[in-house]
Amino acid sequence: MSALEEYVVAIESVANQPGSQLIKGLVEGGGAFIATLGPTTLNIFLQSDKGLMRYAGADFNGLLSPLQMINLDDDIRQRPPPKVTWLESSNRRAIE
Repeated sequence: MSALEEYVVAIESVANQPGSQLIKGLVEGGGAFIATLGPTTLNIFLQSDKGLMRYAGADFNGLLSPLQMINLDDDIRQRPPPKVTWLESSNRRAIE
């Protein structure tokens, strides 16, 4: 088991929203902290010089996990077709 790292966060703002709270802060030594606290879940993102850490769940025990890169090459989301802007008709000409 590797040694645990500790981070000190200075809370900059707390925004109360219907059904949740948004908490933003700065990590001592550089970095950012964002947490959303809902009625049943907690989401935390902490960025430091060591990388991006996260937690999502209902039973926070103080441990964050490294955020992993994911491969979305085979994502099944249908992308919208690109928008095409036509020039005025007097400027159109055949491409040879």
